Amino acid sequence: MSQSPSNFAFLLSEWPLIHEAAARAEELAHTDARSACFHARRALELLVEWAFTFDRTLDRPHQSQISALVHEPSFKRFAGQAVFTKAQVIIRYGNGAVHSRPVQPTDALNSVRELFHVCFWFARTYARGTAPHPQLAYNPDALPKTTPIPKQTLEQLLRLQAELKARDEQHAADLANRDAEIASLREQVAAAKQAHQAIPDTHDYSEALTRDLFIDLLLKEAGWPLSEAHDREFEVTGMPNAQGTGTGYRRQDSSTLDTDIASLLHAEVAAMNVDNFVVRHKRRLVGKYQAKSAWSTLDAAALGELSGEVAGLPSELDPEDQESKRFDLLVLKLQLAVLTSDASVVRLSEQVKGIAALLEEKSSIPLVQQQLALIQDLQSDEWWEDVTADMLENVRRRLRSLIKLIDKRERKPIYTNFEDQLGTEEQIALPMFGTPDSSERFRAKARAFLKQHEDHVSVHKLRLNKPLTQSDLDELERTLQSSALGEAEELQKSHRRKPHAPRRAWPASVRGPPPSSSSFPRKRPMLRYCIR
Repeated sequence: MSQSPSNFAFLLSEWPLIHEAAARAEELAHTDARSACFHARRALELLVEWAFTFDRTLDRPHQSQISALVHEPSFKRFAGQAVFTKAQVIIRYGNGAVHSRPVQPTDALNSVRELFHVCFWFARTYARGTAPHPQLAYNPDALPKTTPIPKQTLEQLLRLQAELKARDEQHAADLANRDAEIASLREQVAAAKQAHQAIPDTHDYSEALTRDLFIDLLLKEAGWPLSEAHDREFEVTGMPNAQGTGTGYRRQDSSTLDTDIASLLHAEVAAMNVDNFVVRHKRRLVGKYQAKSAWSTLDAAALGELSGEVAGLPSELDPEDQESKRFDLLVLKLQLAVLTSDASVVRLSEQVKGIAALLEEKSSIPLVQQQLALIQDLQSDEWWEDVTADMLENVRRRLRSLIKLIDKRERKPIYTNFEDQLGTEEQIALPMFGTPDSSERFRAKARAFLKQHEDHVSVHKLRLNKPLTQSDLDELERTLQSSALGEAEELQKSHRRKPHAPRRAWPASVRGPPPSSSSFPRKRPMLRYCIR
């Protein structure tokens, strides 16, 4: 049985380099999925670069990556949503091909099919000769089932990528010296484009299929592999359309998530110490939910007890390490920057790349080895093209527990060699800095003394708000002086206040209800201040 002609034959006459890459992707789709996705992205890169070079209506962005070109508003607006989404699918499959993440056979088939539609739009728009027929359809039977080309390893693809990049740079340098030829070609392209746009485009771009495929890709990047039978698309209500309905994904096995949350909460309750005076008055409820069986079925009453009575009680569960929390904060800032298109995306993403590089140094650790593909992807510029908040959330969840494995870097010591010239010494009084026998230190010592002598007759009377006799005051003053707290002069000095200074509250150690001023003879004001 003869092989069907290539789906990309219409490119050969005018765009041989694009045809070469597209035909190679088609040839390898069944036998080498990784290489097929790589060459499909390569064809897209050549196609988009050609458009920006020869279509004067497109505004070239500052960045030259394929994602930046595709997202440039003038290109996105001109190509339309269908072509733009297909380009995103091809880019994402191609990104996965040059990293160690798994590539499925269906990825290559999807990528080649989407590439066909993008190439059809491209040729129909810019062909100076005969444009492809509007009824031309993608033929999956044109993809060879076997090929003599050996399967390429990831290392071989990376080397090929570097070689092709060098070739592209040389080609761009050659074009820079052919201004007259480029100007002429741009005139021809403008005329062809105008003529083709006058004819309605009736090609079936399979937009619904592409939309579903792109949604699946985003869900996979967010940690939803959609590989199980319980992963389904269901009709949902409340959608912003005339019918109020639409479709969306949800997981049937939400009990798995509930179980994980219950396990985390049970661990926190199990670590509550019922001898803690805060927890003690909730001992019955805490003891109830420290049993694993209590979490198997939680009705409304149980949820009420947990949220209203148990939640918020102190737990002795080991706190999370600070490194993980700092990583959470970094990724959350990055997610916010992505959602708001803030310029800090570049700076924050470089920090994440640096953390990934440090984690890769620990690849001999099994936990790190399990996430090595993601860690390596994070260090490439391709991964960050079209990055989403969901992709970053997936990174945060998968790597946060590994951050503590990174070695803490020691700061290099800084040695100094200064020669100071000392002048004559002079004592300077600093009123804001007290000495060990300052009034503040004295008052602190006095309070401690009074607390230790609560059984003293005079102190006891003060606590009960009973009047003090003259002999009580004399005895208390003698006791203070004999306790080595200070001489009479120091006691008097400690009582001096600044004008209009507010009165201090009575310390709990010596106060009952505040005594009236009549309790203190006026000739002993310093003693009254000491016991405040």
